[in-house]
Amino acid sequence: MASLLVMSCSGTDPSGGPEDIGEDGASHDEQEDIGRENDLDVDVDSSEIEDSDVEEVSPGLQNVSVHPLEGLVLISWDLPQNDTLTHIRITGSPAELMWGEAERIIEPTATRYLFGGLVNDIRYSFEIQAFAGDMEVGDPFIFRTLPFSRPLLSLASDSSHYIFDSIRKRPALGWDSLVDYVVNAYNWSPDGTKVVVSIFDSAGKGRRCALLDRVTREEIYLEYSDEFGEFCFYGFSWSPDSHRLAFRSLSLDGRAVHTVLNVQTGEIERDWPVFAGLYTAALDWSPDGDRFALGIDSGDIPERLTILDSRTKEIESDWPDLFEHGVRSAISNMQWSPDSKRLAMHYTISEHPGMSNDYIIIDADSKTIDTGWPELIFDEITNLYWSPDGELLILLSSGSPGGGMQVINTSTKENIAGWPMDWPSTSIQDIAWSHDSQRIAIAGSTNPYLVIVDRSTMEIDEEWTLLGSRARGVEWSPQHDPPGAPTQVELHRTDSGATLSWEAPVGATILDYRITIAPADQVDGPADYLINEATVSEHLIEGLNPDVDYTVSIHAISVFGVGEPAIISSTP
Repeated sequence: MASLLVMSCSGTDPSGGPEDIGEDGASHDEQEDIGRENDLDVDVDSSEIEDSDVEEVSPGLQNVSVHPLEGLVLISWDLPQNDTLTHIRITGSPAELMWGEAERIIEPTATRYLFGGLVNDIRYSFEIQAFAGDMEVGDPFIFRTLPFSRPLLSLASDSSHYIFDSIRKRPALGWDSLVDYVVNAYNWSPDGTKVVVSIFDSAGKGRRCALLDRVTREEIYLEYSDEFGEFCFYGFSWSPDSHRLAFRSLSLDGRAVHTVLNVQTGEIERDWPVFAGLYTAALDWSPDGDRFALGIDSGDIPERLTILDSRTKEIESDWPDLFEHGVRSAISNMQWSPDSKRLAMHYTISEHPGMSNDYIIIDADSKTIDTGWPELIFDEITNLYWSPDGELLILLSSGSPGGGMQVINTSTKENIAGWPMDWPSTSIQDIAWSHDSQRIAIAGSTNPYLVIVDRSTMEIDEEWTLLGSRARGVEWSPQHDPPGAPTQVELHRTDSGATLSWEAPVGATILDYRITIAPADQVDGPADYLINEATVSEHLIEGLNPDVDYTVSIHAISVFGVGEPAIISSTP
């Protein structure tokens, strides 16, 4: 007999503080700041405790501290005065719950180390020991801490491409793979696991587009093609399940056409409709995944709004003719509302002196123009942005006299006053909403180059790191809860083992699974370990005593942490 019980498991370990950016993208006072952290669960070996009256200086490492990050732990220390060290050993445990090696040997001159390959939401122990040859120098230091997921902010500047840790409000450590990446393309997948960047290819292919994995912070290599290699230059949109990228690419005659890339297979999907001889000016995938919107122009024929059914890949009928509603030139940008019920677009009024812009919003349920929205307070729109909760719409103007942000309440369709507008009219280059709709990041071309505004107070958060060069673009990463519990869990006993089967939880990108067996002392082998395959749905448990009743827990793991367990018990 087997019974199934679902339990909750979560962990949060926030920290924060301001700092300036050093040459390596980290803080000049990083170690001092780490020492002030109070969010650690620290176990210090009793051998460290000394009588306060004793002035003897320990020959080992000094001021050792551990700081949790996303999938990483930063360990720092000071070297002893009489330094005769040959190496430093850091050992993490439990080794069965890591993606990397549990033991690391560090150079004797190092004063900090990023310990990677860790799973968010799992508590780890670390032992740090200095050596002179085979001899231990000083006492070991033992710490426990908990890596956890946090929202990240991608920022492009003239000097570099930063990934900011929004908890600590400074550049995130462990993203060194971005050092050589170009700064003009950056976009998170909806599931938060990937980021799009533009790079200079060392293989001689010049500038091209690439995908980075959030967990490994390395490139996801897809078969190279000119078509895929340029997708991030001209505009693109993720499907809400993060399986596809729809993008604009240039054809041989210089026109932009739309293409769909399957990022799971690395192949271009050729069965989507293509409009020969026409120019794709804008595109966006609806958040519910049902529709794919295209702004298509042939030059001498008025702009067309084309809506594709994402399941059938066929063109939907009865959408309004934008030409009849005054849209007589190219759509510059389009964006679905978070609930997929509205489609906002802005376009150029070419016959107006100075090439002014306007915007239009379509009700997706009735397929009619949604009226009653406020008039523009600027002559030009650079872009538009729905808040993730759908309650606000921001129209951005950059480069026009008196430009800035026009913030609209989407329920009342009225402008909201009170937002800070103290920047020069040409300063704002891009804005981005945080995943919870509570903060707006503003990238500027004049100082201040990065501004974070709190939505509730409409005030600037002064604790964020100051930048020293112009910012070109900015975007927050999505943030999701850890996955739910696996379903349809079954456990079938054998003489010395059991077969565990399950179905993956819905709605999360799974990295792997965690198996925990109790009682652990009755298992001949590890009783708490990872299954490093996200696609498996069956696992053979070995080393069980045929005379013992066992309880087995299985957790799904995503980049956001360890999910709730499904627990099943069995008798021999």
